Amino acid sequence: GIDPYDQWLILHSGLANTVGTADPDEDGRTNFAEYAFGGNPALADPVPWSVGTSGANFVFSWLQRTGGSVVYEVQECADLAAGSWANSAAVVAPVTGIVAPDGFEWKRISVPAAGRKFYRLTTVPQAQILSFAPLSAKSYGFPSFTLTASSSSGLPLVYTSSHPEVATISGNTVNIIGIGTTTIRASQAGNSTYIGATEVARTLTVAPRTSLTVNAKTDFGAVGDGVADDTVPLQNALNYLSANLVMDGGGCLVLPSGTYRITRRLKFEREALPHGLNQGVTLRGAESAGIGATILYAATQEGALFFNVNDTEGHFFQFGVRIQDLQIQAGAADAGAAIEIQRMPTADTIQSVIPLIKNVAITRDTPFK
Repeated sequence: GIDPYDQWLILHSGLANTVGTADPDEDGRTNFAEYAFGGNPALADPVPWSVGTSGANFVFSWLQRTGGSVVYEVQECADLAAGSWANSAAVVAPVTGIVAPDGFEWKRISVPAAGRKFYRLTTVPQAQILSFAPLSAKSYGFPSFTLTASSSSGLPLVYTSSHPEVATISGNTVNIIGIGTTTIRASQAGNSTYIGATEVARTLTVAPRTSLTVNAKTDFGAVGDGVADDTVPLQNALNYLSANLVMDGGGCLVLPSGTYRITRRLKFEREALPHGLNQGVTLRGAESAGIGATILYAATQEGALFFNVNDTEGHFFQFGVRIQDLQIQAGAADAGAAIEIQRMPTADTIQSVIPLIKNVAITRDTPFK
């Protein structure tokens, strides 16, 4: 969210200098002091406060903000020597019977009038704490991912990577560049309301890719609620697998439990590969039935899944297509094939395309062909 002080600045957009320590109206009070005590930063107006007596005491009253966006401290000293101010033991109490403007309240202290003592009211920046969960290890070739650290202040964070040859950061997005280890640091420098936060560092390890598994929800943003159109994120996941299959390891798309509604047939298409590869692609759900089932709901006449292995030069020996633990449900009249697998352009360029269908239920609102 927007810092309350920054929101206040929007109401005073004509200021020549909006820095919290600046004093554009030259009245001796900084912008932040004007914010804290209800002043106008563009006008040398008096601050609402008063001094009176009650019996043998002096009573000091002032206007301050509610909501906790400012921390106030009453300080005292016996003389005005530099460095002699200390927090006062005087009790701060609310003032009754006086109407305060919206967002403010009246406060007061009552102190003995005998002797000599000086008092002042100051504001101090609040502390902020960063929350940054440990980072899981990634494999080289893993898609860019988003950092989700946060500050108790709500202010935006800055991230850095100690080894950009391993990972770079743009905003809050991490891009995997190479194999190795890098330290990701999250920081927040603070502003007029908050002091700078203690930096938090997390280690990111990028390992060589021996297998490739991606998650439809966490890696590509599929929703799986049966309402949202998950065609684009699921197709993006298949495109990513097609472009990044691992030698003798293939790739796997995990579909957590849920209903994934698609409005176009999903296609996996793979062309020429390095020589001598045995590769494959797996679509793996959670269950094919029951409460925790994974359902691929095809709201299209095209069908649900299409696999096209296109290798004109005989680059690899065999290619496997494995589909397991999910339910494919037709949601359109006269729907096409639930699963279609083909190799192109001729039957002799690949010695075999091996389909494995395990624990897959094909159901219908309306029938597949």
